Amino acid sequence: MGKRARKRFGRYKRLVVLTVWAFCGTLSGCDRQETIAYFNGLQEEPVTEQVTEGEQTSETIPAETVAEAETEAMAETVTETEIEAPSEEYDGPTVRLVMVGDILLHDPVAESGVQQDGSYNFDAIFANMKERIEEADLALVNQEVIIGGAELDVSGYPSFNAPYELGDALVEAGFDVVLHATNHALDQGKKGVRNCVSFWRERYPEMAVLGIHDSAEKPEEIYVYEQDGIRIAILNYTYGTNGIPLPADMPYAVDLLEEERVTEDIAHAKELADFVVVCPHWGTEYQLVPSAEQTYWTDLFLKQGVDLVLGTHPHVIEPVQWYEREGD
Repeated sequence: MGKRARKRFGRYKRLVVLTVWAFCGTLSGCDRQETIAYFNGLQEEPVTEQVTEGEQTSETIPAETVAEAETEAMAETVTETEIEAPSEEYDGPTVRLVMVGDILLHDPVAESGVQQDGSYNFDAIFANMKERIEEADLALVNQEVIIGGAELDVSGYPSFNAPYELGDALVEAGFDVVLHATNHALDQGKKGVRNCVSFWRERYPEMAVLGIHDSAEKPEEIYVYEQDGIRIAILNYTYGTNGIPLPADMPYAVDLLEEERVTEDIAHAKELADFVVVCPHWGTEYQLVPSAEQTYWTDLFLKQGVDLVLGTHPHVIEPVQWYEREGD
C-alpha cells in the first residue's frame, strides 16, 4: 500500500496492548487462552475464547496460588473487555492474525513427547487448536525456550533447551512466525542460538524467525508480511536474558528492549509497512496487572506510532488496553 492506503489506516489507528498468554499451557501445564486479532483498516477486534485444561505449573510460586489469582483476574479483565467498533462500514481486505505463547518445555512436557525409538513428537499438544492456527492469515508463536537440539541435552527449568522436534511441531501446527527474543534465549549460550537459527534456516527456510541472530547481518532486517496490499511489520524484543550477558563476539545474538534500537526499528518499520506490531517479552511473571516497565514501553510505542503490542512473559492474563493516539 502507498500513502493513500496509510492515510486510510491512520483515520482509525489506535494502539492496542495485549499481554498474550495464549496457549501458554500447552507446553507448561497452564490453562490456555487464545487471542485472535483482526486488522481491516477500520478496526482491530480482539476475540478471546477461554479453554481450561490441566493444572497450573509455576517456576516460582505454588500452582494453587497462581490458579486462584488467575481466576479472579479473568473475571475482572476478560469478561469485562468490550470493544466498540467504528460506525463506518468497511468492505476492503482483511488480515486475520493469531498469536500464541508462551511455549515452555518443562520436564514433564518434554517427557510426554518421547517416542519408543527415543525421538520426540509434540504434534498432539497442538492438535486441538491446529485448525484455528491454520485458518489465520498470519500465525505468530512466542517460543519461550531455545530450540538447541538433543545434542545439547533436553532440559527444563531453570536452563531450558528443546529438541528440534518441537520446531517440527510448530510448523505442523501451522505457525508462520516464531518469536525467539525471550529471557531464556541464552540458556544454552552461543551454541544454543546458533543451533536454533541453523535448524530453522536449513529445515524450514520459509519460517520467519525473529529475535535471535547468528550473524551481524540479520538484525538490520525487518519482517514484513503482505496480503491483499496490506503490509504488516513485526518486531520482537526481550527485556533481558536472565542475567546472562550477550556473548562478546555475538552482541547481536538477541534483540533487547533498548530504546535507541527500538525507536530506530519502529521508524524503519513505518516506512516499510502500513501496520506495525511489536512483540515485547516484558513485565513480571504471574503479575496480573501491567508493571511500571510495561507502562513505560507502552507510552514509547504509542508515541512512536506502533499499532498493536502483543506482550509475552508474565504467563497469566493481563488486561487488554486501548490507547487513542492524538491526531488519529
